[in-house]
Amino acid sequence: MPWTALDLDPVDGGRVRLRAVVGGATPARDRPVVVLVHGWSGTAAYWSPAMRAARDDFPATIAFDLRGHGGSDRPGRGHTVARLAMDLREVLEQAAARLSPSGFVLVGASMGCAVVWSLLQLCGARWRVGGGSDATEVSVIGAVLVDQAPLQNRRPDWELGSLGCYDAASYEALAAAVRRDMSTFADGNAEACFHDLSVVDPDVLAMVKSETLECCPEALCELMYDHTHQDWRSECRHMTIPALVLAGRETKIFPIDGIKAVAEMIPDSELKIFENCGHWLYLEEPKKFADEVHDFVTRCDDKQRAATSEGS
Repeated sequence: MPWTALDLDPVDGGRVRLRAVVGGATPARDRPVVVLVHGWSGTAAYWSPAMRAARDDFPATIAFDLRGHGGSDRPGRGHTVARLAMDLREVLEQAAARLSPSGFVLVGASMGCAVVWSLLQLCGARWRVGGGSDATEVSVIGAVLVDQAPLQNRRPDWELGSLGCYDAASYEALAAAVRRDMSTFADGNAEACFHDLSVVDPDVLAMVKSETLECCPEALCELMYDHTHQDWRSECRHMTIPALVLAGRETKIFPIDGIKAVAEMIPDSELKIFENCGHWLYLEEPKKFADEVHDFVTRCDDKQRAATSEGS
């Protein structure tokens, strides 16, 4: 599934331009659109192996680099999960106005899950832009949440957060590594996020490192500080849309029970565990990942259409 460039209007009051691409089936009115939200220190390119492995009828799909990452602008501000969620909101509103989809299925990887949760907390799963006959409706009909616990930091009532960045001291160590040498950090990050580097395609390894080096170190540090303090447990419990929770059995980023907890908290959810995979399961099992997302989108679209039919 080839990517083509997608020209988005700048977000955040016209101050920030996001690099975006589109692929999959030709966008069609009243069909779902998938929007991919990468994780911390990643880019839209991280999704490329999975999208190349996707079926020919994979839904229309948009991916973009978060601010401070990849080819998107580095504004020197707004490196918080909430601001990234508002950037995502603007991407969805532009896509809704141009494509008139039946709804969006959001796919968040790692910190991308937090961006999805923040969007749902701040905006809900459905809202309208404008008024009258020119109004555009944005509807989020499902979410795929990839290998992320609902809280990074450890607390008296929560011990299932990050295994590497979970308190002030571990954050400072991570931030120092990022600021000191991005190349060394990128190598260590890959070691932590893949289950077994020895079986990873060298071209994928090279792509991951190259894309990570395109990120702004200071933006990464500011964003991780914000990310580690967010607690999304209550948001999970109040989600009103279906969710597919994916976990790598061999993930080294979280205790797997922390990811399972996400599925247990969300009312309408299903959990799939990828054997012999780590945190970047979509890079380790790209076809399986693409197939799971494809089938979930179909289920979400069927649910949405059934609900619409019952309400009419």
